Amino acid sequence: AGMLLTPVQYVLTGIAGTFTVEVNSTVLSPGLVSSYNVTVFVDWNDGSTPYYFDDATIVRVSTRERQMAYTILPAEITSYGELLNLSFTLLDADSSKPVTDALIAFDIESGGLTEGVDFWVIKGTGVYTIRIDTTALGTPGTFLFDLDVSWDGSSPYYLNLATILMTGVVNKIDTILIPQNEIKEVQWSSSVSLDFTYKSLLDDSLIDNADIKWGSSFEFAGPAGFIGSGQYQAFIDTAAYTDLHVGTYVITITIENLTAYKSAVTYVTLVITALDSDMMLIDPALPVISINRGAALPITIYLTDGSSIPIPNGQVTQVLATIDDVPFPLSYTGTLGYYNVTLPEDDETATKRAPGTPYDVILSATMMDYDPAIFSFTFYVLQTSTYVQLGIDTFDEMTFVYSEFGLLTVNVVHTSSTPFWNGTVQWSISDLGLAANFTTDYGNGTFSTYFDTTAVGYGIVPVSLRFIPWNNMSLYATSTKLITVAITRIQTTATPPSGREFYWGWSGYLEFIYWSESFGTGIANANVTLTLPGVESSIAIDLNNGTYLVFLNTSLLRGSASYLPLTVSFTKANHLEANAIIQIRVLEVPTEILVESIEYTPSYIGDLNDLINLQIPIGDSMAIDFWYNDTDSSEGFIGGLAGAIATPDTLLRGPTITTPLDVTIIHLGGGLYRVIFDTMDSTIAAVVHPEEYRLAIVMALDNRTTSNIVFNILVINTPTELVILDTIPSFMTNGESITLELFYHDTWHNLGISGATFSTNVSAGSPFSASIEAGSIPGQYFLTVNTGGIMLSPGSGTVTVTLNAEAYSIGSESFFIEIAQSGVDVLVTNGVVYGLPLVLIVAILGMAYLRVWSVPKRLRQINAQIKTIRKGKVPKPVSDAKSRQELIKDLFNDTFEDLEITRTTDQIPEESIPVEVPELGELLIQLSILTNLNQQELDEFKADIAKMKMSEQAAFVKEVIMQEAIRAARREGKSVDEVLGALQKEATQKLAGEEARDAAVEEEEEPEEEPVFLPAKEEEPEPERVTAPEEPTKPDEDEDIIFSSDQMSPFEIEELRKELIEKGVPLAEIDIILKQAEELPRELIEELIRSLDAEKLRGEF
Repeated sequence: AGMLLTPVQYVLTGIAGTFTVEVNSTVLSPGLVSSYNVTVFVDWNDGSTPYYFDDATIVRVSTRERQMAYTILPAEITSYGELLNLSFTLLDADSSKPVTDALIAFDIESGGLTEGVDFWVIKGTGVYTIRIDTTALGTPGTFLFDLDVSWDGSSPYYLNLATILMTGVVNKIDTILIPQNEIKEVQWSSSVSLDFTYKSLLDDSLIDNADIKWGSSFEFAGPAGFIGSGQYQAFIDTAAYTDLHVGTYVITITIENLTAYKSAVTYVTLVITALDSDMMLIDPALPVISINRGAALPITIYLTDGSSIPIPNGQVTQVLATIDDVPFPLSYTGTLGYYNVTLPEDDETATKRAPGTPYDVILSATMMDYDPAIFSFTFYVLQTSTYVQLGIDTFDEMTFVYSEFGLLTVNVVHTSSTPFWNGTVQWSISDLGLAANFTTDYGNGTFSTYFDTTAVGYGIVPVSLRFIPWNNMSLYATSTKLITVAITRIQTTATPPSGREFYWGWSGYLEFIYWSESFGTGIANANVTLTLPGVESSIAIDLNNGTYLVFLNTSLLRGSASYLPLTVSFTKANHLEANAIIQIRVLEVPTEILVESIEYTPSYIGDLNDLINLQIPIGDSMAIDFWYNDTDSSEGFIGGLAGAIATPDTLLRGPTITTPLDVTIIHLGGGLYRVIFDTMDSTIAAVVHPEEYRLAIVMALDNRTTSNIVFNILVINTPTELVILDTIPSFMTNGESITLELFYHDTWHNLGISGATFSTNVSAGSPFSASIEAGSIPGQYFLTVNTGGIMLSPGSGTVTVTLNAEAYSIGSESFFIEIAQSGVDVLVTNGVVYGLPLVLIVAILGMAYLRVWSVPKRLRQINAQIKTIRKGKVPKPVSDAKSRQELIKDLFNDTFEDLEITRTTDQIPEESIPVEVPELGELLIQLSILTNLNQQELDEFKADIAKMKMSEQAAFVKEVIMQEAIRAARREGKSVDEVLGALQKEATQKLAGEEARDAAVEEEEEPEEEPVFLPAKEEEPEPERVTAPEEPTKPDEDEDIIFSSDQMSPFEIEELRKELIEKGVPLAEIDIILKQAEELPRELIEELIRSLDAEKLRGEF
C-alpha cells in the first residue's frame, strides 16, 4: 500500500490534454531512491459528460546526486612570508545556487601541508578561500596544489568533484639596502667604513647573512660583509692605493644571494678630502729679524700634516720663498719634512736693500693630497756691525775686593775685523744706575779705564761695555759686550755664649760678639737677627765694641724636652754675614693639681678628712673644686693657671658605666676648676654598689706639664639612725596599750625621713601586738603596743621595729616587755576549767542546727533524693513540685507583668526548645588565655560582671573576647576566625583537663552524704534568668535560693582555710566546709561564712 499525496505535495499543469505532474523528490523520500513506483490516478467526475473512465498509470522514478560546478578565481601573487590566498566558487550545477559546507581536502602536489598549521580553509557562501602560509612551502616559486571537493553524503546529495589542480605563485620578498650615510667624507690616507641596513619591505624586519658586493666600477674596494642584526659594513683604506687621491667617487653596493629575498642596490658618494698641512719656520727662529745689509740669509722650513707628522717628499710638488715677487726655490734636505735655501750675499734681490725698511718673505708649499701650506717672516736691513772685544787682563768674569780699583781694556773692530776708533766706549751697570766713559783712547781702537768698586759695593754685577760711533759715523752700528764683575765682602766671625735650659715664659738678654777677621777688631753698628724655629727677632743692644746683648722671649716658643737651635745672624754692608748657633731647651712649666673643696648637694653635715677617697649618698651630687697651679717662679709667676683644658684621658668609670664617660670641667676662673658628680645623672645611672666610681682628671695647658688626679667615689645608701624618744616600759598589764614616739633620720644631712616603709615584729607567742604609723613631722613615727584578749597565764615578748626608705639604710630597734594577767584573765582561766563541758554541749546542739534544721525544706528534699540515687534507688517524686510548663508560665508572667502579657500552662509547649547558652566558666577560661590574666585579675573580673544581670554576663564576656581576638589577629597577622578557633580548642583542652582532675578527686573521695545547710534567707530571683522561679512558699522553709555555678579556685579554698582558722572554727567543721567548697557554688560558700559570722556575733552577745 502506497501513500496518497495531498494536493499540496505536487503540482499539476495541463495544456491541451497534456498534463505534467511535478513532485519534489523530498516528498517521495528524504533520501535517494531507485526505481520508486509513482502511480498517477485520473479520476473523472462521473456526473459530467463526456463520462470518461477513470484510469491510472505507474511511473518508475529514481533520484540521483546533484552536480556541483566550480570556478577557480585568479590566484594572487604573494611574497614569500605572506599568506597565499587561492579562491574558487562552488555552485549547484542545476540551480546555480551557491554550495556551502562542502568538504575540502587540499595539499601541495609533493604533499606535506597540514590544515590548521600550514593552511586554512575559509568557507563562504559558495566562495571558498584556501589561505596558505608561504613559509611552509620552503622557498619562493610556482607551486601546484591538489584540491578535492566532496560531500558528506547527506541532503542535498552532491557528487564529489574530481581532483582540481590549482597554481600558486610565491615571489621573493622585496628588500631595501639603506646606507647609514649617503655621502661619506674621509681624509686621504685614512680608512673609512660604509655601514648599511638590509631590511625586508614586507614587514620591515632586518635581514641577516646576505652577501654584500662592491660595484665593479670601483677598483679601490676593501673587505665587506655582514656584522649582525641586519647590519652590513664595507671598508676602504685610502692609503692602500697609490692611484686613489683626493676627489669624489660614486660607489655602487649590491646585496644578494638569499633564497627568500630579492637583491638590493644602493649608492654612496665617497668624498676624499685633503689632509691638513702645516709649515714651521726653523731658521730664522723669529718671525721678525734684523740682518746686515748684503749679508746671506739662510732659510729652513719643516713641513708636517695636521698631526705633526712630516709630509713625504714624494707628495711635495713645490716649495718657494718669495721677496717682492722674486722667487727662491727651497730644496729637500734629505731629512723628511725639511727644506732650505740661502739667500745670496750682495744680491739686491735678496738682502742688499735700503736699511731701516721691513721686507716680507713669503714661504709657500704645494702638495698632492694635502692642503697648501704658507708662512711668512719679516727682516730689517741694519747698519754695518761693530764689535767690542776684551783686551789684555780683561775677562768675561772678573773679581775685585771691595774698595779696590780694577783695570778694564777693550778693542773695537767692524765687520772685517778692522780696528775702529771713531767713537766712545762706555761701561754701565743698569741695575745700580751707574755709567762712565772709558778714560783712555789709544787711537788704534783700544780703550781702557779703572773700575771703582766702592761706588758699586759688595756683590756680583753685570757690567755692559758699549761702543757708540760718533754722529758722523751713522753707517756703523753700536755694539755691546757684557762681562760679570764680582766684588767680595770683608771676612767676619761671631762668638756665642754657651747653651742653656729655660722654663717656658722666661725672657732676658744673651751676649754675642761680632768680630772682623780682616782688621782684628769688633764690628759695631751691625744688624742683628735672632732666629728660632718659627720665631725671628731683631731686638739687641749694641755696646759699640762688637759686643751685642740679644733679647730672647721663650713665651714665643713651645715648651718641649727637645733641643732647639738658636741662631743669631750679624749683617753689615760690605761685610760677610756671621752666624752664631747655640742649642737651648725650653721646658714646660711644672704644674700640680690641688683639691680646694668638696661641696655636697644637699649639704653634708660632717667633716671630710680624705679629699680623694670619697663617699656620696645615692640621689645626691657633689662639686669638686681644684686648682691647676704653676709651681715654678723663674718666669715670674706662680699660682693658678686659667684656660687649661681636660685631656681625653679625663674620664669617669664605674660599675654602671660600660664605656668610660667624658667629664665636663667647669672653669671658675683664676686657675680654679670644678667637676660635678651627680648620682641622678642618667648617663651615669649610679647605683649603690661595693665598687667605687673612679673619676680621673687630667689637666693640660700649652707649655705647661700635664697634671692628674684620681678621685675614688663610693655611692652608698644614706646612713640613718632610728631613735625611740619615749621611755620604754618593761612591764604592762593585759588590756593596756602604750604609744612610743620614734625618730627616723639620716645622719648625713641630719634630716628626718618621711614616707619610710615600716614593719613591726613581735616574738612568737607574745601576748600582745604592735603597730606603727607615720607622724606629721618628717622622720616622726608612733609605735603602739596593744594587749588584749584572754591570757590564761602571764607572758612576755620582744618587739622589733624596722624602718626603711628607698636610698636609705635600714633603721631598727627592739625591746622586751612582760605582760601580767588582768582580773578578767584570772576569771576566764577559772571558767575554762569548769565551763568546758557546757561549751561542748552547746556546740553539739549548734552543729545539729546548722546541719539539719537551718537548711531550707527544698534543699533537704533535694539532698534526700541525691542520697536515694547514690544508693541505686529511684527517689520518690516531690508532691508539691511544679511541672516544667508551670515554672516557665510563672517566669513568663513575672517577666512581662508590666506589659500585661500573660500565658496559661496550656499555652506552654510540652517539649523544650534546645537553646545553646554559653557556659560562663568556659568563656572566662578563653578570656584568661587570650589576655594572660592571672587568677587574681580573673577573680576581680568575675566580681565586676557579677553585678550585671545573669542574662547579660555571657554576652558581655563574649564581646570582650571578640575585641581581644581582633587585636590578637592584627598583632599575629591571622584572621579572627583562626584566633577564635585556636582559642576554643585550647580552652576546651584546659577545661577537659580540669574536669578529669575533678573526676579523679571524686573517685578517690567518698561521696559526701551530708546535706547542704544554709541559713534561712529570702532572696528574690532575677527576672532575666532562664530558670523559672519556684511557686511562692513560706520564706522560712520553702524559699529556693538560686546561685550561679561559679566555684572557688584551689587558691581561694586555701585562703578560706586560713580565714576559718582565724575565726576559731573547729578543725572538724573546717574540713566539712572545705569539701563543700570544692563542689558547691561560690555564693553558697560565701553565704555559709556569713552565717558563721552571724552565729559568732550572737554568741558574743
